[in-house]
Amino acid sequence: MQNNFNRENIKILGWKLLLEQINSPLDFDTSLISWHGFHVDMKLDIDPEDDILKADLRIEVITESEGDNMEEAQAVFHILYFIRVEDIADHTISREAEKIVLHNDLGNYIAAITYSTSRGILLSRVVGTALKDFILPVIDTDPLL
Repeated sequence: MQNNFNRENIKILGWKLLLEQINSPLDFDTSLISWHGFHVDMKLDIDPEDDILKADLRIEVITESEGDNMEEAQAVFHILYFIRVEDIADHTISREAEKIVLHNDLGNYIAAITYSTSRGILLSRVVGTALKDFILPVIDTDPLL
């Protein structure tokens, strides 16, 4: 197994928004939001024979308001990325018959690029909703995997 990978050999082939569910209450006052809570889960599926990796992100967002908002705004996004990683088999370890583990450096890189791409996708999707001021924060993506 190689410890290094060439970032130029990684291409996002596409993405699909599998779920976009935004609850933006009609009488919601965004000026009463004290903070936005969020949770992100990520799963990877690897096909080493085709050099394809699928990164599956689920992002949940909720507001916390102080004042008269009767209901909080919330959203769920499920985004699937299709990524080609040239010679991906050189960056994996077979642990069990059905389980393949991606080398940490490559996994962390995939988590970082898909998370940052998702930040932009969410920005464009929450415009005009009660979550219009939410920006997915910059985080350390290492714990996502």
